[in-house]
Amino acid sequence: MTEKKLPSFSKAAIVTTGLAVVLFAFISLREQTLTAGFGLLLVIAALLAPRMSIVVPRSKIVISFSDFVVFLSFLIYGPETAVIMAAVETLANCYYNKLSGRIKFARHMIAVNTFAAALCTGAACVIWALCSSATGGLSTFAFDSRTLVTTLGILALSQFAASTFIASLILPREEGSTFWVAWKRDYLAASTSHFVGAGTAGMVYKIISYGDVFTATIALAVFGIVYLTYRQSIEQINSSVEQAEEAERQRAEIERERRREAERHTLQLRQSLEHEERANKALRKSERDFQHAALHDSLTGLANRKHLNDILRTMITEYKLDPSRSFQVLFLDIRSFKNINDSLGHSIGDKVLMIAAKRFSRMINEGDTVARIGGDEFAIVLKNLPTSGKAQKVARRLHESIMQPFSLSGNRISIDVNIGIAPCDTEYNTPEEILRDADIAMHYAKERDDGPQVFTKELRARFLERIRFEMDLRSAIDRAELAVHYQPIVNLTDGRIVGFEALLRWHHPEFGMIPPNKFIPIAEQAGLIQPITVWILKETSTQLAQWQKISPEYKDLMVSVNISGKHLSNDDLVDDVED
Repeated sequence: MTEKKLPSFSKAAIVTTGLAVVLFAFISLREQTLTAGFGLLLVIAALLAPRMSIVVPRSKIVISFSDFVVFLSFLIYGPETAVIMAAVETLANCYYNKLSGRIKFARHMIAVNTFAAALCTGAACVIWALCSSATGGLSTFAFDSRTLVTTLGILALSQFAASTFIASLILPREEGSTFWVAWKRDYLAASTSHFVGAGTAGMVYKIISYGDVFTATIALAVFGIVYLTYRQSIEQINSSVEQAEEAERQRAEIERERRREAERHTLQLRQSLEHEERANKALRKSERDFQHAALHDSLTGLANRKHLNDILRTMITEYKLDPSRSFQVLFLDIRSFKNINDSLGHSIGDKVLMIAAKRFSRMINEGDTVARIGGDEFAIVLKNLPTSGKAQKVARRLHESIMQPFSLSGNRISIDVNIGIAPCDTEYNTPEEILRDADIAMHYAKERDDGPQVFTKELRARFLERIRFEMDLRSAIDRAELAVHYQPIVNLTDGRIVGFEALLRWHHPEFGMIPPNKFIPIAEQAGLIQPITVWILKETSTQLAQWQKISPEYKDLMVSVNISGKHLSNDDLVDDVED
């Protein structure tokens, strides 16, 4: 037995009981048994018998033909010597197999095996004694052939039963294996050693009893041939088993290598799938980022014009289906934002836009939308507001919030906004239409400088008229539609004309005479006032030169021309007058 997992309690019990049996055998040993023959048997058990042991293929069992010395000692010297002989033979056998490397013993297992052998032999002797008492025919040690066979049979069977019983208890079975299957596979082969040992002991006993040297020689030769043949068979079996085990090990190694390869492929596949998943996540994130970038302003993070148009298009459709789903559109323009960019730089200007966007976002409800639709232009869609009056209240709160000064890079900055409001209406079919009207209202608020303004159709007419006048005014000079009217300047003392005031007039081919108070502001805002003023200077200078040639009394005649403030701020004015 070589099992490493034998519990300490079982080891202690076997060693203690076996030791007690050995001590009892020593105490009971008779003095007449201590002869040279008994010493010879001890030498055979210690030195020769271990070399006759054979390891049963694919098991934990060692078959020892040296059991014959145990049985022979029993036949010649009695049970006490058999117990001692079993302990000596097993101890020598264990150390021989350990030193030769055939078997590796766990801690204390040599002692367990030694005293277990003594215990088994003692049990066999007790069974034999019980059988002798029951039959009354086995009590003498003068064995005839029938008694000898019976005695050895009882001893061999008893020792076999005791040893295999102890081994089956302390050696664990394979999972799912029954006791009977394990016993047949691992322990049945051990019967060979007991029965061969018993037969050998009987044969030797008979030879000793006859005292025939020739017969003993023949018997020993036969026994040697049988032993060698059996040992060769066992070795061949062991060799075949080793080859089979080597083949199994190679197959197992191939299977392990295949499993490792499969695991490597599985790992690579998992890594590939993880990489693909990461790539898919990155792709999805890129798609989301792309979609977000396509619908949002990169600077402020607000919705851009496209996103705003999508929202308004949906809301216009819903409003036509359900008039209760009203909304208001606010168009906001940061006043004089160009001055911030020119004076503080575009980076400060970008930060101002970001601050304005955050303030707009904080002032609206969760369902509303803030969008940046231009450089300094924003739009806000207010949902579920039935009247423009409520939209004006929101616009005023926005106006008050945005006007709060703030510090940025050491600069104290205040900004203002122009706000135009366009209420929802069934006449709107596209987002561009409602944004256009909100923009018109914003421009009206910029002109009046009187807070947020709500769009009306009158404002649209005025705006369209303004746009028409601006477009026509750009080509009015080329079409000779502008004219200078001269208002005399008279000296009240003598009634003499001292000069004229040049007054610009526009004769529109469709609308007739357009008053200056209507088209002059348009020219100033459109940047047309400077070329018009240059044209007036040229016309008046030419006319004045003609008048001065009429008579010497008109040589000091003068003409006054009104100059726009925008032209006065331009350095080119002096050159224009001199020209």
